[in-house]
Amino acid sequence: MNLQLTPVEIQELQQLLPNDTPAQQALTTLQQHNGNLEASFDALWQEKVGKTDYSKGKKSLLQLTLNEIRAEICGDDGLQGKIKEYTKNPGSASLLNSIIGSLVAVAAVNGIPMDGAIATIVVLYILKKWNQRCKNTKGYCGLIIAKGLTGASRGNPQLRDMMALFEARSLSPKDLGLGTLQLMPQLNFE
Repeated sequence: MNLQLTPVEIQELQQLLPNDTPAQQALTTLQQHNGNLEASFDALWQEKVGKTDYSKGKKSLLQLTLNEIRAEICGDDGLQGKIKEYTKNPGSASLLNSIIGSLVAVAAVNGIPMDGAIATIVVLYILKKWNQRCKNTKGYCGLIIAKGLTGASRGNPQLRDMMALFEARSLSPKDLGLGTLQLMPQLNFE
């Protein structure tokens, strides 16, 4: 199933990131492909890199790229933390730009060719998937406590490594009655 952004979601993002040229390019491509994230990714990738046939079974180029990104940056707590923070405050242009910039930087360090427009599509895909999963689980998620921070199972805990499971409900800013959060500097001149 292809994930799609609605015309309203695309318009909101265009208004959120009006001066971000790569993001606007990605959003224009999304409009041309009726919000289809995979088709937009393929179009941008072909425009930037040229090659789109990677023939690894039935997986799309976006899925192959996401798998590569997961393999390379799975342990990047900074990027994961920014994504989680943005899902709590989806109206923040600075957080969204920060995620996109972090993804470009981490991808470059790991040898994955990615510019701002392609990173925008990848980030929007991740965020849409996150929201879809929250909707499917009605906002419930699980926290697993596992052993093996170091050793053979590091970063890939197996069932035998799981120590506890806590179930919790994820609350949106709307559920909490919060508007868009903004960082406000507190200057103390004393």
